[in-house]
This record gives sequence, C-alpha cells and structure tokens, in this order.
Amino acid sequence: MLNLNVNMPKELLPFAWLNGKWVGYGVKYGENSETKDILVEMFFEIESCNNEYENNSWMKQTTHLYSVDEEKSPKVVPETSGKQGYEKLSLKNMIQSQTAYWYLGKEKTPTNKNTKSFELQVINLTTQGRAGSWYGYIDGPVIQIATDGILATKNAPKHGGERQLYGLVDSDLMMVAEKIDEDKNMNPIFSIRMSKVVE
Repeated sequence: MLNLNVNMPKELLPFAWLNGKWVGYGVKYGENSETKDILVEMFFEIESCNNEYENNSWMKQTTHLYSVDEEKSPKVVPETSGKQGYEKLSLKNMIQSQTAYWYLGKEKTPTNKNTKSFELQVINLTTQGRAGSWYGYIDGPVIQIATDGILATKNAPKHGGERQLYGLVDSDLMMVAEKIDEDKNMNPIFSIRMSKVVE
C-alpha cells in the first residue's frame, strides 16, 4: 500500500503516487547481450514557481545508477522486492546520473474508467553528455515516454532514440528503458524494480 502526499498543486495530482524516494535494483544490458547488476536511487519531487516572471509547476526526477560489487553481493531473484534487493546488494561505483523535469499536458481518454490520462512532456540531462526532450503519457499508474529530440556532446554514446516504460506492480515501481539502434531496432538498456521509501 502506497501512502500518497496530496499536499501539492492540484494540477499535479496525477503524480501523487510517484512523488517521493524510490530505491531498488536491476540489470543493465551491454553489447552482445552482456548483463550487469545495478542499484538505483530515484527521487521525484513536486516543484513550482509563482512570481511575476513565471507561474508553473512540474515534477523533478533525479536518478542515480550504481554498479554492484559482485564479490560482496548475493544473487537476487526477480521476485525480490525493490527494497530487499537494494539492501542485499553492495554498492560499488556510480555509473550514471540524470536530472529530468516532467510537465503534464492535455487530458486524454484513459484506458481504464477508474483512472485519468494526460499527455506528458519531459526534459532531461544525463552525465553521459546527452540532453533530450520526451513525449508520452501518464495513465493512472502507467507511464510511457519516448525521445522526440536529442542533443549530445561529441563523446556521448550514440543511439537513435530511447523509450522508457514505468508501471506500478504490487506497490513496486517497474521501469524498462530501451534504445533504438542504427537499424531502427529496439534494444534494452536496463530493467529496474524499485520500492518506495517510507520516511
């Protein structure tokens, strides 16, 4: 059961279930189907600006991905909750960090009569040297976004685009990221399972 903080701007209430700190574990996919275990910390914060220059509200997402010290860590089965996996595995080094800003758009027709659906726009920046604009939707506890445009430094890893899927399953947040290669095929980047941290 998730505890929802509804002390936020009314227009951002569809983010209420996501707001807070999440921790977990997952798998990062490399070349030739190579996989590595990772640890994840993800923070979602509601922010707003209301002054003579700007009147806007958004959700800020901060993500940290860490490598796992395999010599000090046991094997974790996929059924393990995000919190349990995070606590069992030993952190080694940070491998990537990302900051993103999420904005709600127009209301859409939901897939379930008990939920509400909205267009979603995201702007992000990663420590890999990429900035991107993303479009998609939030439909109750399901989110899908894909890159609409990418700016990258000369040394940034190259790919043709990216898609991220989020979904709430048994109070855990599941996330999958995929990239488009030069042949327009979708390839996994990482898959993650996270639990919300109760303060």
